[in-house]
Amino acid sequence: MPKFEVVPILELVRETPTTMTYRFRGDFGGQPGQFLMVWIPRYDELPMAISYLGAVKGITVHDYGDATHAFATFSAGDRIGVRGPYGNAFRLEGEKVLAVGGGSGMASMIAAIEALAQQGARVVTAVGAKTAAELLRRAGELRRGGPHRDRRRVPRLRRIRTGPCREARRSGEV
Repeated sequence: MPKFEVVPILELVRETPTTMTYRFRGDFGGQPGQFLMVWIPRYDELPMAISYLGAVKGITVHDYGDATHAFATFSAGDRIGVRGPYGNAFRLEGEKVLAVGGGSGMASMIAAIEALAQQGARVVTAVGAKTAAELLRRAGELRRGGPHRDRRRVPRLRRIRTGPCREARRSGEV
């Protein structure tokens, strides 16, 4: 049975101009690929991917709608409700792994990338976003309170290519 807790936000990390990671302690399990229902007091309850596991958990949130815009005004010490975890976990297999994702979808990949690195896998990460400013540059890097202590085992993000795609330029969207 999923558990409901009201927890204080311990730390906020600005990932991009419109994306924040909220760190908190939760007394529930969770595996890479699962999600929580997060209650934003006075606004709404939304499904959010668990992006960091361990004693200090985290969710990475893109400021997109009314509820996430309100959430973006929260500070360390503010309280949120978390219920879960829900959903199926990722199968984490392989010695060499290519993790591909983009935009806010990378939030669910962060915990998987870290778990694979902890298992000893060599992880290469390819990340895309609408603009260079929206790339989750810190995904998979060593963080305060994170599970990695040996920087040689931390998967690194590499900027492959940014900018509008050829089709967007041709259509006049860019």
